Amino acid sequence: MNQDQLKLKLDEYTDHKDFQIIFSGKHSKKVDGLYHPEKQEIIIHNKNFSEENGLMYTALHELAHHIDFSDNRGKTTRNAHGGEFRAIFHSLLSKAIEMGDYDEFEDPFLDQVVQFVCIVFFLSGQIGFHPSVEGELLNDLLQLFNFHNTYC
Repeated sequence: MNQDQLKLKLDEYTDHKDFQIIFSGKHSKKVDGLYHPEKQEIIIHNKNFSEENGLMYTALHELAHHIDFSDNRGKTTRNAHGGEFRAIFHSLLSKAIEMGDYDEFEDPFLDQVVQFVCIVFFLSGQIGFHPSVEGELLNDLLQLFNFHNTYC
C-alpha cells in the first residue's frame, strides 16, 4: 500500500479529511509514525513494516491524534495519549476490524509482549531469580507498555 492508497483508506474512517499522509521512506528505532498538528501531517516510517497490518495500526493511531487534535483545538494542556485519544483510537481499531482492514490477532505489539514474556520465563527457569536481570527485563516491558499505552 502506498501513501495515496493509505490516505484514501483512512478517509473512510473520518470526516476530518484535512490531513496528509507522508511515507518517510526511512526506518526508525524510536517510533513507527508521528503526527504534526500544526501541518496536519501524518508521517509514517514505512520501512518499519514488512506487512500491512502493522502499517494500518500505526496509521490509525496517528489518525486518532489528528481527530483528537481537530476536535480539541485550543486546548493547550492536553495529554497526547489521554482518555479522549484512547477512546477515538479504540473506536477506529474496532471499525478497522469490522471492515477487515486490521487483524487484531496479528498485532506486532502483542507479538513483542509474548516474546518478552517467554524470555522472562526462560531466564527465570535458567538462572533463578536475580533482581538485576528481572528488574531490567521488567523495566523493558514497562517501556514497551508505555510506548503502546493505548492498550492501557
